Amino acid sequence: MPGKEQFSTAEICDGTPRTPGHEGASLMNSGPLPPRDIDAEIHDGQVDMTLGNRRYRARGLGKNMSYDQLKVNILLSKGDAVHVDTFDLYNARCRASFVKLAAAEVAVDVEVIKKDVGRVLLKLEELQDQQIADALTPRDRARKLSDRDHDAALELLKDPNLLQRITADFEACGVVGEETNRLAGYLAATSRKLDKPLAVLIQSSSSAGKTSLMDSVLRFMPPEEQVTLLHQYQRPIRTATCGDETIQYIEVTPQDIAVANGLAAEVLGRTLDELSPQARRLLILLHDMVSQKCRELAIDRSSGSPAPTSARSGI
Repeated sequence: MPGKEQFSTAEICDGTPRTPGHEGASLMNSGPLPPRDIDAEIHDGQVDMTLGNRRYRARGLGKNMSYDQLKVNILLSKGDAVHVDTFDLYNARCRASFVKLAAAEVAVDVEVIKKDVGRVLLKLEELQDQQIADALTPRDRARKLSDRDHDAALELLKDPNLLQRITADFEACGVVGEETNRLAGYLAATSRKLDKPLAVLIQSSSSAGKTSLMDSVLRFMPPEEQVTLLHQYQRPIRTATCGDETIQYIEVTPQDIAVANGLAAEVLGRTLDELSPQARRLLILLHDMVSQKCRELAIDRSSGSPAPTSARSGI
């Protein structure tokens, strides 16, 4: 707006960690809590609420499965005027920033918007309580497949080109690039069926697509969790006896090992230039220490076996 200094929510909200009792201080301490009796329409992952001539739309509530945060995307509209932002409703500074900017944008008194946001917060809290309670309620997730679906699933699992088909499905859904990362994420997600499932930490610079990659992988995981262990229908189940215990295992092939090595090299491999200075220095020190010890013990560094006589003479 001409003649007025403009601020963004990001400039006003510095992301300072909240402490118990801090959230809501500036919004709720001036009187009784606003009523929760707001009619809300919930559809397609968003919540629509109307207060007078003002409409509030909240998105992202489903991702808030912890009571200590309520980070959502809030859009306020009045006629043709619109203000939208994503922030944690429990953060008083972020909330106050939204109130100030939204009031100016839609030309409504700040106190009116302040009370609106309080009612929206309490309504979303109520809905959040319901979704957390639903998630914690034990339920039978078993799903009976039809014969046709069962045969189609086995056909997919027995396909020698299973990994290529998974990659093609990602591309068909609009996920382009990140072939190694999306496949590694898919394998980690399906490993939830194992006694010791894999864990994945996605690291990259800001705005590099970490959330998009995670969401794309999770979209391939059905709620009923009937995705089976990759390749278990393509390999024979063998048994081995260890003491008094009989163990069942799936024997891998050289092709499986080659795929795993390729993924490991891409996912785990890092050059010295990609490491932090401290990690780079530590790696160099470890390398030098191991090399020195191998020379002292006359051990071949690559294999761990005793070094050949000719090599020992040069030590």
